[in-house]
Amino acid sequence: MRFGYVPSPAAGQLDKAEVYLTPALKMFGYDWQECLDLIRSDHAQLWMSDEAALVSRKDGDTLEIWACGGRVVNASDQFLAVIERAAKDAGMTTMRLSGRKGWARHLAKWGWVQQGDDVIKELSDG
Repeated sequence: MRFGYVPSPAAGQLDKAEVYLTPALKMFGYDWQECLDLIRSDHAQLWMSDEAALVSRKDGDTLEIWACGGRVVNASDQFLAVIERAAKDAGMTTMRLSGRKGWARHLAKWGWVQQGDDVIKELSDG
């Protein structure tokens, strides 16, 4: 499965993504090279804005928001709308954000709900 968006021209965007994502990746025991390898092999998707970067990956019929960094709250409206549409188009039925309980309140306005350590959004056709 290949989807995701890096603004054109992409030159310099990976450097920016590395700066944004490295702190989050370290929290989960990964480094930038491992993340980049997953993106380049189509096992993860990179999403960028001017202020933030986010990496997602497929887990069955769920799209997991795996790592994010930068000014993500500022960019979350853009990210969520675009990523949700792409996930639906790719046949995903659910989106999941793990390990960040603080996002539950912020994401509730878009229909996300807390389930244990995860924040989940069921995707519908509507």
